[in-house]
Amino acid sequence: CIVTSFDKAVVSTQSTGESGKSKGFGYVDFNDKAKMKKALEFDGSELDGRTIRLDESTPRQTTPGGRGRGTPRGRGTPGRGGRGGGRTPNPPSANMFVKGLNYDTTNESLQSAFEGSTSARVITDRDTGNSKGFGYIDFPDVATAEKAMKAMQGAKVDGRSITLDFATPRDN
Repeated sequence: CIVTSFDKAVVSTQSTGESGKSKGFGYVDFNDKAKMKKALEFDGSELDGRTIRLDESTPRQTTPGGRGRGTPRGRGTPGRGGRGGGRTPNPPSANMFVKGLNYDTTNESLQSAFEGSTSARVITDRDTGNSKGFGYIDFPDVATAEKAMKAMQGAKVDGRSITLDFATPRDN
């Protein structure tokens, strides 16, 4: 049972503001690596009628002063300023992740911006229906997705500069 795998672990679910409604994800801190590995065996299983996804997180890097990642102010890669930097891009796939979307971008306008795409989804808040500013674009094959990545990385969609990365396809 997954609950026994979380025994003596600190469980933290994430909820929205004052409504207290779950955002649908959370964190579990284990004091025993073996129990954490056992819990990971439940990835893809069902809990309360929903498929759960489990993944091991990596600890945040801290500077010698203990003030977060990267620069002394805790943002970005040392010596480069700003955010970002040290993340390794995902390997090419026929699915692409896009962030930095205009909150007025629709599935249709997102798909039309990417030549050769087969579908696009703007991710929305399930309570309000408002865009979360990111989405996914599907392509018929990896080569088409790679061509679109080269053409559109940093381009503007609905007036906003976007950032792209290949996504790991979801198991349905």
